[in-house]
Order: sequence, then structure tokens, then C-alpha cells
Amino acid sequence: MELESAGSPMEQVRYWERELNRLHAPCGCEQGAGGLLIGIVGYLLYLWLRPGGWGNPGSHELWIGCGVVIITTSLGKAAGILMARRKLRRLIQQIRAEGKLQRPPEHNYPDSGPVRTNQPSRCCGG
Repeated sequence: MELESAGSPMEQVRYWERELNRLHAPCGCEQGAGGLLIGIVGYLLYLWLRPGGWGNPGSHELWIGCGVVIITTSLGKAAGILMARRKLRRLIQQIRAEGKLQRPPEHNYPDSGPVRTNQPSRCCGG
């Protein structure tokens, strides 16, 4: 994504471009990994503190552990996506508050179809 600006310092415009590109399609992987870690540590703590101790958790308890890990990982991922969307909204408000951005020129390309970018996915280090 490229911005055109009248009067804003070029460093500021480049920063906005980098942030918009980073935040436009968040994956929440880092927060999901944090949720995974919390789920695993929480489950291990549960096994350690339960009346039977570490010894022989039943299949019921193992399924509970799987459920806990899936839920905490999913919640972490969702939280990461929501946080990135919130940051994106704030950044867009900041850019609009500057009021110095120019609309890019309109291009009318006959029969060109939708425009696609060839940017690699930023998800999971891609």
C-alpha cells in the first residue's frame, strides 16, 4: 500500500505505509503461541495439584487438557487479531487527522479484472 501526501514528512508517510501493510491482515500467531503456552502450563499445573498427582491421568483428563489447550490457543489468536484491528483503526484515524493525504489518481483499465498484490503472507513468519 502506498500513500501520497502533501505536506507530511516523507519519513512519516513511509512509517504509515509500513504499519498499514503490517496491520491490514493480522494472523494473531504470536498471541496464539502465548495462549498455547498458558494452556500447556495451566494443564500441567492442574495435573500436579490434583488429588491424584501426576500419576496416571485418565483419558477424560487428557481430553480436558486438549480442550484447554485448544481454547487458550484460539483465544490468544483471536485477541491478537482484535488488537491488530484496533491498532489499524487508530492508525487510520491518525492518518485522517493529518488531513494532508491526497487521493491516488483513478485508473480505468479496461478488462483488467480485480487488482491483486503479490505480497507474501506475513502469517507465521512468511
